[in-house]
This record gives sequence, structure tokens and C-alpha cells, in this order.
Amino acid sequence: MNLKQQIAEGESQYREFKSSLQWDVLQQKQNPDLRHNVLKSLAAFLNAEGGTLIIGVEDDGNILGLEKDLELVGNSRDKFEQLLANLISEHLGSQYAPFWNGHFEEVDGKTVYVFEIRPASEPIYLQDLKGSKKKQFYVRVQTTTRDLDPQETVKYIQNHWVKIGNGSIVPSSEMRQIMKPFHTIAIPHDDILQGRLTLDVYAADLWEVYQGRAPEEYRDADLFFQKTYMTEGLKNLLTVVERRLKGQGGDPVIQMQTPFGGGKTHSLIALYHKAHEWGVKTAVIVGTKPGAEQDTLWGLLAEQLTGSRSGFEGRSAPGSEALRRLLGEHQPVLLLLDELLEYVTKAAGVMVGESTLAGQTLAFMQELTEAISVLDRVALVIALPSSTLEKYDEQASRLFEQLKKISGRVEKIYTPVQDDEVGAIIRRRLFASVDENAAMQIINTFLEQAEREEIISRGEESARYRAHFKQTYPFLPEVVDVLYHRWGSFPTFQRTRGTLRLLA
Repeated sequence: MNLKQQIAEGESQYREFKSSLQWDVLQQKQNPDLRHNVLKSLAAFLNAEGGTLIIGVEDDGNILGLEKDLELVGNSRDKFEQLLANLISEHLGSQYAPFWNGHFEEVDGKTVYVFEIRPASEPIYLQDLKGSKKKQFYVRVQTTTRDLDPQETVKYIQNHWVKIGNGSIVPSSEMRQIMKPFHTIAIPHDDILQGRLTLDVYAADLWEVYQGRAPEEYRDADLFFQKTYMTEGLKNLLTVVERRLKGQGGDPVIQMQTPFGGGKTHSLIALYHKAHEWGVKTAVIVGTKPGAEQDTLWGLLAEQLTGSRSGFEGRSAPGSEALRRLLGEHQPVLLLLDELLEYVTKAAGVMVGESTLAGQTLAFMQELTEAISVLDRVALVIALPSSTLEKYDEQASRLFEQLKKISGRVEKIYTPVQDDEVGAIIRRRLFASVDENAAMQIINTFLEQAEREEIISRGEESARYRAHFKQTYPFLPEVVDVLYHRWGSFPTFQRTRGTLRLLA
């Protein structure tokens, strides 16, 4: 909008007109007292939310121009601006010059002067022009300029200026700019913004990834890692397994134990994608796939490695020598076992002679771990819960302990997600980008207020909270803690997955 259009719109809370600086239109002569009107309007805008002050325009929008004012200073624009600068410096303060700028403009062949004013960083008082020590406090209220009495001034200052996290004082209007809506700082992923997100996206399924049927963000390796926060545990897991598969040492059998929804399956999917990147053959066995309890782990293993179950057709577990030959001929090989406890629990109901398929599976696991321990480029990664869940019975608990005991001689236990990494995981999955500087400004401002209100103690407590908030922003740390820790204590609440579903 150009200046002529602004003038046509008339005065408002953010725009005011003044006929002149010191030329009295009625008396047709110089009147220095009129300077006060310009200065008090300038002070009012500085003390409010800023605005535009135009000199040379009457209240009704009639453009008078500044020709008479300019004649009083020898028709010198420089002298006119110098007069303004001196008046402002003497009666408002030269230190406030950064909060306004002025310039001449021509409108309909007439010269006007335009002040563009932004909110001051602190209260500004107008010194009396007649030499007394009296100071007045002016504010802009709708389309008028008002001077406040002492009581009103104190209340206005308390409400209008806010101390932010870096110690600066800013007007509340700028405070609103600092405390921007979170979605302008933390930009959600496109699937969330476009309403394409479905909750099953958070149900990571290794078998569906292996079959090529999983949602794209799990199936596509690049997209998967783009939305995955690399925890220290996951980075360590990938490093150890890669070394093992390259014959450079490392643990032959790795067991991941976490609470329900603690990142086990996600870590297995990460390993699956990395194995393809490393050029390693993979075998994927998931105990919850349809009909899994009627199948055998060794049959699935042989079929995936050779395309046939020859030599591994029966329901009796093969010996370690047969497994050593099978794996040795195809190494490097990565074996990924998910939901093993679920499989063994169901297999307990399948009879194999006088034994059960569960018993044979336990025997197989013992033979498998022994075979892998002597092969230098084969790795087995097993996902187990950290404890049995309520839905499992006493028999399942015994099987769980047997599984841990069988592999305990050669395995190493990894925890892919530490408690202090949960916020970063959630943020990476939900948001495509986060403006860290803007986020920290908001966090610091929030903490400054919390300290003033004595909600948080200054010092160590505040520092810990700041570090935690930095990881969880835009969510308050308490939100993530309640969902992940308190709700996570419920046996069927999937910690990371459940938290993501609720926050999405």
C-alpha cells in the first residue's frame, strides 16, 4: 500500500496525522508549542506497538504539505531533519533513535514527512518542552494519544514490557513475535501437514518390510533413516554388527531387551536396510507372522538362504554342524529374529513326538548360537522384551527365562533407546526441521518466567530442564515423560510407538 492509499484510509491505532511541526495553520505563523504534539505522538507509538506518524496531513486526511515548515528553516530539508533530531534527543533521548526512521515523501505534489516507528525496548518519557523537569508518559489508545497518570503508568509498564530469557526487556508485541507458534519453528513432515498420516504408520513390522509391503517410510531406506533419530545405542549396534559381518570381530549374538515399544523392531529394520547397503545376505524371522507357530525357524532360515528347505524339512531341530555348514556357505549372513518369545509361546502347543515345537525351538537356538560363535562373518540379532507381559502366562515366563539362559553364554545385551533420547526420537519422526535458534529463544524465555515465578529453581535444576526441553521441543518435557515413563509402565502401552501416536 503506497502512502497516498494509507492517508486515504485515515487515522488508526497504528497511523496518525499531524498538520505541521511548528507552523500554526490557524494563526498563519510559527508556533513552537506545536512541536510538543509531534513529540508526544512519537512517544505514544514508541510506548505502544509502533506505527506511522505523517507530518503535513490534517486529521481528516487533507494533505497540507510542509512548505511553510520548510520555509522556517530556509527551505532546507537537512535543517528540518536536524531540528527533529535535536528535539527528539533533548526531550525523548538520543538512545532511542534506532526505534524510528524518518524520510520525506511527495504526495500529490506536496511534501510530507513520514516517521516509521517500532516499539521501544523500555518505557520512554517525554521531557517538558518549556524547561521544567516534568515528564509525561504517553501511549497510543485506538486512534488517540493519551498521557497516563502515575498509577496507570506503573500498571501499563508492568503489562507491556517483558523480560526474556537472554535478560533483555522487550514490548509484549515483540514478545508475541518471539513466542512464535510452534508449527512455524518445528515444521511437521508432509504426511502430517497434508493429513495423510495413519496410525498404522507407527506400527513397525519387520516381516512386512522384508516382504516389501510395509509403509514407504519403513520400506524405503533413505526415507527410513531420514526420519530415524540415531541413538547412541543404535549407532553402536550398527557398528558392532558391521564389524562382525566384515570379519573384524564383534559380538556373534546380540540380544536387544527393552520394554514393550522400546525400539527393538525399529532397530532390526535399521539393520535390515544396512545389511543391503553392506551387500550382506539376510534372513528375517518374525514370530508373529501368520501361521508362524506351524512353521519351524530352521526351515525358514534354510529357505531364505538357499531357496529350499532341503535337509531342514522336519520339526526336529537340526544339529550345530548342519547349521554351521548352512551359514558358512552363505556368509556374510545377518539373522534377524523378532517376536521370538511370541513364537515359542505358541509353539508350546504344537506336539513333536513326545516333545513340543517350543522344546525343539529352544534346542535349535542353543545349536544356532554355538554354530554362529565359530563363524567369523555371521551375526544373530534377537529381539526380546525386558520382561514378560501380563498377557503371557506362567509357562511363557519359564520359556522366556530359558531363552535368555540358552543364549546367555555367547550373547551381548543391547538397549537401543536410552530414556534421555526419547524426546529426540519423537521430534525427528514428527518434524522435518526445527529452527534450533528460535526454539532456544522460546525455551530461555519460558525458563526465565518459570524462575521468576519460582516454579523452577535457578542453577542446576534450570540447566537440566533447559537441556531436556531442548530435546523435546515443541513438547514440554513433562508431556513426554508422562507418556513414555508413566504410561509406559502399563504392560500393553507401546512406549515410543504409543507416544508418537498420541502426539501426532
